[in-house]
Amino acid sequence: MWRCGRCPAADDPERSWVEVLRAAVREEFQHEVYWPRPGDPVLFGPTCAVQGCPGRGVNRSLGLKAKGANRSTGTRFRGYVCLAHVGMWRRDGEPPIDAWVRHAARARRSQALPDGCLVGACRRSTNAYGFCAMHRRRWERAGRPGDRVAFAATETAGPAGDERCAVAACRFPTVAKQKLCDGHLQRYRNARYCCPQLTAAGYLEHLAAARCVSAPKFDMRGVPGVVRLELQYALQCRH
Repeated sequence: MWRCGRCPAADDPERSWVEVLRAAVREEFQHEVYWPRPGDPVLFGPTCAVQGCPGRGVNRSLGLKAKGANRSTGTRFRGYVCLAHVGMWRRDGEPPIDAWVRHAARARRSQALPDGCLVGACRRSTNAYGFCAMHRRRWERAGRPGDRVAFAATETAGPAGDERCAVAACRFPTVAKQKLCDGHLQRYRNARYCCPQLTAAGYLEHLAAARCVSAPKFDMRGVPGVVRLELQYALQCRH
């Protein structure tokens, strides 16, 4: 390891500073934009207290300018909440935040996963009206009966792929060549109305980018090469 104040090329005068520095920076840090992983206590910070949210928690409960019962929640609630969930909590009327985080907080729109089909034996995700694409078509052919739960009780499971949906954290099986489940395939098709050139791979990249909105990043684009290497090495040491 290098020590502060000592030239790393001192032991090998034939090698330039840049060569030694480039060799010392690990591959995972050799990016113009570095995204620290959730759980890194230094470079990422606390993760949002809402279960399943990968965002960076930036507001402790006592820092939300809470009123009434929330003034004393700091003695019980020690988590941090990301800005998106802070906004959601405010829109919900600022209820007691410790209970809200555990029982009432929802996934952000960019993270929300589809529900399962109403047909109990069906492994596929919801396409529309609570049904997967196949059972939705059957429901429509039956005249769209109002009691969808009763209709679902009379149906059997349909075919489903053996692979899992390509969307991260989605547990439902694929049903199309795009390697997406019913729910994400419908969302992908909806997205193509606004962007006809959008590919399935581009849609997955869009979802991944949306999940990183509240995550910290270290952007070194436009920084001269040597300085960027020094910053990357500093991040590596700090990590």
